[in-house]
Amino acid sequence: MRASRSIANGVLLLLLAAPAAARDLWTRKWIEVRTQHFSVASAIDEEDTLRLATDLESFRIAVRRLLNARVEERVPTRVFIVPPRTKELDVGSGQLGWFRPEMRRNVAVVSKGPRGLSLSIVLFHEYSHFLAYNQSSVSYPPWFHEGFAEVLSTMTFDRGHAFVGDLVRNRREWLQYNPWMSYARVLRVRDLSKLSDADQAMFYAQSWALVHYLMLGPHRANFSERMTRYMEGVESGERDGAAFSAAFGEAPEALAARILRYLQGEAKIWPIPLPAEAAAAPPVVRPLAEDEIAARLGIVALVSGNAKLAQKALDAALEANPNNAVALVGSADLHKFAGRFAQAEPLYERAIALEPNDAYHKLDYGEYFIDRAREASTRDPEGAAAWLVEARRQFARSYKLDPGVPETLAMNGATYLGDSEGAERALASLEAAYQMLPSQPQIKFLLAQAYLQAERKRDAARLIRSLVAWNHAGGSTEAMALLRELERDAVAPAPDEDEAEAEPSAEDGLAAPP
Repeated sequence: MRASRSIANGVLLLLLAAPAAARDLWTRKWIEVRTQHFSVASAIDEEDTLRLATDLESFRIAVRRLLNARVEERVPTRVFIVPPRTKELDVGSGQLGWFRPEMRRNVAVVSKGPRGLSLSIVLFHEYSHFLAYNQSSVSYPPWFHEGFAEVLSTMTFDRGHAFVGDLVRNRREWLQYNPWMSYARVLRVRDLSKLSDADQAMFYAQSWALVHYLMLGPHRANFSERMTRYMEGVESGERDGAAFSAAFGEAPEALAARILRYLQGEAKIWPIPLPAEAAAAPPVVRPLAEDEIAARLGIVALVSGNAKLAQKALDAALEANPNNAVALVGSADLHKFAGRFAQAEPLYERAIALEPNDAYHKLDYGEYFIDRAREASTRDPEGAAAWLVEARRQFARSYKLDPGVPETLAMNGATYLGDSEGAERALASLEAAYQMLPSQPQIKFLLAQAYLQAERKRDAARLIRSLVAWNHAGGSTEAMALLRELERDAVAPAPDEDEAEAEPSAEDGLAAPP
């Protein structure tokens, strides 16, 4: 789910500036600023684009220092800066932008807000979620995830330092004028969807205040060690309040009064020195041709669910350049989603012929065969099985070209779900994908299904609880329904299992990662 739920909860409710011109987005002047971990395609001026791209690199370094952990992204992040009120890409009517964690990349669309409001507010909030969740050995509770993201959303940079802790005005005002929840309850929350709208808003505000107090207040010097101790206590079976008291030396019942005093007088902004790596690699700036940006925007429109805009953008890309492989694959996807498999297949094959060494084209082609198998599953089981074999062959070829794409392993594992003889292969491939990208909601859900197929209900429950906790990205109806089913069985979470290993085969498909 995109950042819209945060916004609905009061995180980013804002009125945007004047509407964009009526001409098509891709006919504007676009540039790309590429850094080590980010690609920023922008329809605004170069100076602001460069600032955002370099700030994003500084931000990820600051987050790593605050978490006291090495964070591995594993996938790139693509940011699109669009004009204000670009409603066809869900920017406008109070929403500054959105961030979606995909299996092969993160996709974000943002716009400038009124009165020069920072472009980074959506990105910093959501990217901090991604970095914190992308640690398979750590399972932070919702209050930390939301509070941490809120505290970091207002980070600024100057002269080799990141400055963190600016007090979020709407959060302070909400705390000032509304009755607080007990902190014992805040610590216990695992599923935000079970809270009323008012309680959700209070949960966000109190979580922000609690993380600010713990991370930048009196526990600042040893926050990381105390937080680790708290999580270890919870995971060992202690109640949240008791684990918190043991780790931080403060009873939850006394927190509200202390935090209120802290916000009224002691809270301040802290500088974080950034190492030289923050500016080690200068960004690369280049103009984007119309067919290239039209193809990219077509894919973003598909991600956001706007098939009409996707079709228009992809058609424009192919009109400008009939050999644009990205646009060919996007057009093939549109046919596939509409059930027009005969029209889709030659487009995938043409893209592969144009760019035979592109692992993503073969990955997309493999997913096409999964969808063919799904469509044929009830009327032609044997045909469906054959399509799955072909999908595995394509995934094996994609993996050979680039073994670092989590989506290849995840979708390969998905082809074995429901196949009793392939249960071990499903687990091997999906567990490897999860180790590469533990934050990704769809990978978690697929792996949970594989655990259920293998009768490992505790492992499935652990993943689904984590998925529901990050309600921005993973609070899907399917996940919550599965969690309720597991909770009826009183299933408790269990530790991670060791990753399985095997050799891939281009003939039989990718059985498991090497």
